[in-house]
Amino acid sequence: MDRKLKATIALGVIALASLAARGADTAPVAATQPTPIFSQVSVDETLTFWGKSNVNTVAELDSTVKGKLFDMAGWHITVPVYSQDVTGYGAIDLGLDLNVLKTEFVGATTNVYLEGGAWMPTGSANFGTDNVNPHVGVNWDMTWGAVVYTQTFDYLWVGSYAYSPVFGTFNDYGINAESFVAYKWSTLSVGADLNQWYTSGSNVAFLGPKAEWNVANNVNLNAGCGFAVWQDVAPANENTWNVTLGLGIKF
Repeated sequence: MDRKLKATIALGVIALASLAARGADTAPVAATQPTPIFSQVSVDETLTFWGKSNVNTVAELDSTVKGKLFDMAGWHITVPVYSQDVTGYGAIDLGLDLNVLKTEFVGATTNVYLEGGAWMPTGSANFGTDNVNPHVGVNWDMTWGAVVYTQTFDYLWVGSYAYSPVFGTFNDYGINAESFVAYKWSTLSVGADLNQWYTSGSNVAFLGPKAEWNVANNVNLNAGCGFAVWQDVAPANENTWNVTLGLGIKF
């Protein structure tokens, strides 16, 4: 083959290869979607009735908006409303939580969360607080197939005073620990719930059944009741029972 022809073919091959490489370099790349600041937003409404031995029943309605920040930390805002002879709102709770561990432990799929926040100096009708009261805690859940164990623990520092339907007005720390062990059938979980409350000189624990039902992908219901199995509180705030009804909607 003529040298000039060979050279022409070689140059043509090089040119085509160069164009192909350039085309590959300039091929459109799918744009990376930015991580949203707020996601997985949901609304929870929880209605609880606290039965008392010597005074009228306390009705509590907690309205919570919650979600995720940058698909990592959870956040929530809770506004409580109370009614006992008079009606008013309580300390607004602002909080964050973070999943710090996900592992297999003693045969269970385990998640551990750290949480913290503060009760704001809000309220009316003596149902609130006049200080910013910070709180911290740790929560975890463990799943063995159809058996689920959930534990929450929260410690609240009280600056001067705060209100709880369990103790009424209290002036020192507040501790709440709730343990829920349930068996899960598809979208329904049924089990036993132990809810403990402590402050300086007072404590009470409620034990009873609880159920959670995921009605749809974005709707869940829960209901439960508890009976005071031990307590040491002032006679005016002596507890007997509670009933809780809850609704959650995800957007």
